[in-house]
Amino acid sequence: MLQSGIGPQQAYHASQAVLAVDSWDLVVSSGFAGALVPCAIGTIVVGYDVLMEDTGTQLDSISLSCDERYRDCSFQIAYSLDGASQLGRIVTWPRIVGQSSEKRRIASHTKAVAIDMESAVLGRIAQNHGFPFIVVRTISDLVDEDLPLDFNLFLRPNRWVEGITQVIQSPGSLLKLPRLRRQMLVASAQLTKFFLKFFDDLESVAGRQA
Repeated sequence: MLQSGIGPQQAYHASQAVLAVDSWDLVVSSGFAGALVPCAIGTIVVGYDVLMEDTGTQLDSISLSCDERYRDCSFQIAYSLDGASQLGRIVTWPRIVGQSSEKRRIASHTKAVAIDMESAVLGRIAQNHGFPFIVVRTISDLVDEDLPLDFNLFLRPNRWVEGITQVIQSPGSLLKLPRLRRQMLVASAQLTKFFLKFFDDLESVAGRQA
């Protein structure tokens, strides 16, 4: 697994450094995602393709398909664990999208089922090196819910003061954090179940790739 950090810039630098120095059988973008369609917390989302219009990196706008065989096998596994699993477009965004109104606007514009901050960048670099690439994520926040804070303020140390000010001005937002933590725990557990089965089945999946 490649730990790329949060956001397209971090994904770009980490994947450039790692994927350039070794050969990989498969590159997987995994973690949490925000829902852009109605679904439940913990729903497993497998990317059919990934899109990003403004990477904020040295890459141009990105649109690419995920590896067909690994993708389809991953969705079969996901569906066996969670019959509500989604197969669809993943859109990568350069910042955390926390407002339901913006999620719906992005969904309408991109036709995506989920949003993250890394997949398209990681996928393009994997593609550049000729490595198969897929996206498997779990939903940690719903399309119709607002996040309690603007977490973008805490991604850079020079904006922490703004973040702390926001908390002071809206102390009730802290009461919503335990719910978000519970949602992330549910999503994490679902992702763990998926990969336990995925790695059990990986040899047969790779055989179908040959």
